[in-house]
Amino acid sequence: MIKLRKPSGRDIERILDSSREAEFNYPFTGVTRELLVDGDGPKGFRLNRFTTSLGSGDEVFEAAKEAIDSWQMFNHSMASLHPVGIDTSLQTCVAVLFRGYGLWILNPARILYRLSESSLRDGRVRQFGFAYGTLPGHIAKGEECFSVEIDTITNEVQFRITVISRPGHFLSWIGGLIMTREQKRFRRLAGRAMKSYVDLKLGVEPG
Repeated sequence: MIKLRKPSGRDIERILDSSREAEFNYPFTGVTRELLVDGDGPKGFRLNRFTTSLGSGDEVFEAAKEAIDSWQMFNHSMASLHPVGIDTSLQTCVAVLFRGYGLWILNPARILYRLSESSLRDGRVRQFGFAYGTLPGHIAKGEECFSVEIDTITNEVQFRITVISRPGHFLSWIGGLIMTREQKRFRRLAGRAMKSYVDLKLGVEPG
């Protein structure tokens, strides 16, 4: 949904209600699970990966897991999440509200898988997180995985975003470069928000 005015609470509820039974607006659902570190995205979709260090050790990893489950990557000025306080269980529907260039953009999505730390990646990396896929009305088509991981050998903890996407609205086709720039900005802000949460949780003074 794209509007010149901020969507009302009723607008948001209507989008969420219609999204709960809607089909995803793209094929290849779940593909980001296999693309976290390497590999190529599906034909016609742009693949982007973003990582940032959160620190090291089990305490950092536990705080990072809390940050993921409380959607801290959206705790910044660029976006707001609806409904507030929603959990990250499978099939949960959310609507992410962005504002930019004089427009309000409400993007519906649904959580389609979670990453369990019980299985190691490459025999050494514990992972935790989830991915959501886009639904009709989203300005893009694709999915986004938000995860944290700890290397059991080095103890380094990282926050990772893995995305496949393509334009889903004529405005995103026209403003392709702007959309790409805004996506990069969101990932930077998400990384900072995650780091801020972890540092605050552990009593680390801001650098």
